[in-house]
Parts: sequence; structure tokens; C-alpha cells
Amino acid sequence: MENSQPEEVRFRFNYLSPLAVDRLKISLDIAVRYYRKNGGAGPEPKRFRWLERVIKYMDYKFIADLLADVKVPIEGILSRVLQRDEHVNITLFGFSPGQELSTHSAPTSAVLYFLSGESDVTLGDDVHHAGTGSFAYMPPLLPHAIAAKTATMMLLVQIKTPKADA
Repeated sequence: MENSQPEEVRFRFNYLSPLAVDRLKISLDIAVRYYRKNGGAGPEPKRFRWLERVIKYMDYKFIADLLADVKVPIEGILSRVLQRDEHVNITLFGFSPGQELSTHSAPTSAVLYFLSGESDVTLGDDVHHAGTGSFAYMPPLLPHAIAAKTATMMLLVQIKTPKADA
């Protein structure tokens, strides 16, 4: 008969932040390494197996087909936030032909991935043709712009860096 602890753990820790989970993983790794290094002295690793279950039951997001779920608008720009937390912002954009995002910059690093369509992407002073499968990485504060030539779907991933402790 299986212990009911994993379900209880799943319920109690369902809302742990990714940072807390990272710290828990590190704690588990340290405990197991200490146990092995000291020939079995110290806390028994089995006592930490509940922690592995916590990690296994963490919430995640899976979308089987981004393009099937969202359609490019007839006129305008659609944006749909897929994930937002302290580590990333992931947004799906749909541009109708002729739509533009004027030159701007952001305080975070970002990735653009073009799922469909054709656009001109300005990165700094350079203009690039972006088609299906095009990828761009942008460091923080890089001026950039997008001009859709055809109906375009694009994924934006903004990468947040942890703030340094003062």
C-alpha cells in the first residue's frame, strides 16, 4: 500500500515559487551527497524522498499546438500571455499584415521566435527579414521594432534576471 504523503505534499506545496523549488532541490542534493561522502553518517536520504515527490508534482504548462489555439486578427495586433512569473514573461503575438510595433526597448533580455508569416525585424540599426522559424536574441535595452508583411505569429520570451541583494 502506497503512502498518501505524495498527494498531501502536492497539495501543500502546489504554490511554491520556482526559486523555492530550486532551493529544495539543492537541499536534497546536498543531503544525499553528504550521506554518501560520510559513509552513511547523517540524515538518511530516504527521509528526503518526499522532496523529490514535491518536485515531481510541480505545476507546469503544456500547449500542444500554439497555432491551433490562436488566430491572427483580421486587423490589428493580438497578444496573449502564456506564462508570467518571477523568471519569465512568455507572450504569443499575432500581427495582421501591415501592423507594426514601433521602436522600443525593454529592461530584460528577450527571445523572438517566429511561428508563421513574414516580418521585418529591426534590431539596433540592422533590419532583418524574419520568416517561419526565425529566431532573435536581444540583450536588455536593445532598441527593436517589428513590421508584419504578412499575417504573423510570434512568440516573445522575456527573461528576468534576479535582482542582486543590496
